[in-house]
Amino acid sequence: MELAHKENILSNIDLLIKVTEYETFADFCVKGQILSESMREIIDTDYGNETDRKLALWRKITKRGPRAYKKVLEVCAEHFPTAYTILDKSTGMNLGQLASVSLHQPGYTQLDEPDLNLNREGGCLSLGKSPINPPELQPYNGPVINHLNLAVKKSTEIHKNTKLKCYEMSSRNHRGVLFLINIINFNNGRLNRAGANYDRDNLIYLFTELQFTIYYYEDIKPKDMFTLLESYNMKTILDKTECFVFGIMTHGNIRNHSPYVEFGNGEIIALDLILEIFYNSNCYSLMMKPKIFILPFCRGNQADTGVYVQNVQHDGALIVHNETGGQSSVMKITTKSDILVCYATVKGFESHRNTERGSWYIQALCQIWAENAHDTDVETMMKMVDTLMREEKGKSETHTVQTASMENLGFNKALYLNPGCYKEDNE
Repeated sequence: MELAHKENILSNIDLLIKVTEYETFADFCVKGQILSESMREIIDTDYGNETDRKLALWRKITKRGPRAYKKVLEVCAEHFPTAYTILDKSTGMNLGQLASVSLHQPGYTQLDEPDLNLNREGGCLSLGKSPINPPELQPYNGPVINHLNLAVKKSTEIHKNTKLKCYEMSSRNHRGVLFLINIINFNNGRLNRAGANYDRDNLIYLFTELQFTIYYYEDIKPKDMFTLLESYNMKTILDKTECFVFGIMTHGNIRNHSPYVEFGNGEIIALDLILEIFYNSNCYSLMMKPKIFILPFCRGNQADTGVYVQNVQHDGALIVHNETGGQSSVMKITTKSDILVCYATVKGFESHRNTERGSWYIQALCQIWAENAHDTDVETMMKMVDTLMREEKGKSETHTVQTASMENLGFNKALYLNPGCYKEDNE
C-alpha cells in the first residue's frame, strides 16, 4: 500500500473503528481478497473484543498490497458510507481516481515532498529494479580503527538496578547485534557526507569492544536494506541475541511531523517504515529484548544560533534554502515495547557533522559509552551524551547548541551493557 494511503488510514483509525462493524467488514475484506481467511482467523483468535479486532483489522489492511486501498474504498462505499466519506474527504480521492503520493508542488524540495512508491512484495519493500549483486548478510570483518583513542572500560560484575528490572546482558557469544547503515555518497555530489567515514570507524570500534556482532553496509539501496532486515537469516540471528542496535547515518528531514531519511540514489524513506520492522507485531525474535535506534541525522533545517565554519556540515539537505496481539497463558504485550529511539537533535533542527572528525553526536556517544558502559545504564549514558555534545561541541566549533533527544517506547527496564563481563564467570 502506498505511504499516503497508509497514513490516511492510520490518521483516521479511531473514527474508522467507530463507523465499521467488525464481522461484516471482515467478511467483505476476505471476499474482496484484501485479507486471507487465515489472516481473519488470526484476528478472531488473538483479539477478544470488537474494538481490538477492528483496530487489528485496519492496521493489517495498511500492510497489504498496492490494490488494497482501492478495494477498501469500494467495500466502504457500498457497506460503510461514513467510513468511505472519512477516507475520501481526507485524501480528496474518489473511486475513479486514486491520488499519487508525489505532489511536486512549487516550493517543495526533494526532502520536503518525497516521491514515494512503496509496495510490499515478497516480504520486502519494492523500490525499483533489483541490483545485479545485492549485498549478503555477513558480519563485518574489516579494519577496526580507534580515531578517538578510546579505551572501553570493562565491567567487574553483571549490574543490577535497585529500582528496576534489568534486561539480560551477560552472554559471551550473543551479547548484541549492531546493524549499521552509512550513506556517504549521493548521486547529487553536493550531498556527499564528508566525515561520515569517521562515524563508521568510531561506532565499529566501540561496538567491537562491547562484544557486539556488527553488520555494516555503506551506500546501500533501500530495497537491499529491507531485504536484509527481513531475511530469514536475520531472524535466526535475532533469535539468539540479547540486544539489538540499529543505526542509520544519512541525510534526514521531516514532513507532516514525520521523519524521513534519504539514500544515495535519491530515494526517500519514511523512518516509521524502517522502525516498524522491529515492532512486536512484526519481529517475534526481539520480543521483550532491548532495541536501540541510533539516528544522528537532521530532523529539520533549523539551526539554534550561529554561523557554520568551513569544515562543518549538517546532515540534512545541503540545499540550505531550505502488539503482537497474540494471546498467552502468561501475558499479552503491546505492539511497541522495549524500544529506545535516540535522535541526535530535536524535531525541526539540524544535526552537525565535522568533516574532519565526524558528527558531534557520534563522537559524544562513543566517548561516553566507552568511559561509562562498565557501570552505567544506557538511558543515563544518553543523557550524558546530550550534556557533552551541548557543552563542548557547539562552543568549540560553531557556537551553535545541538540538543539530543530520546523517545522511550516501553523501554521500562535498565540496560547495562556489562562489557567484558559474562554470567558464567560470575557463577
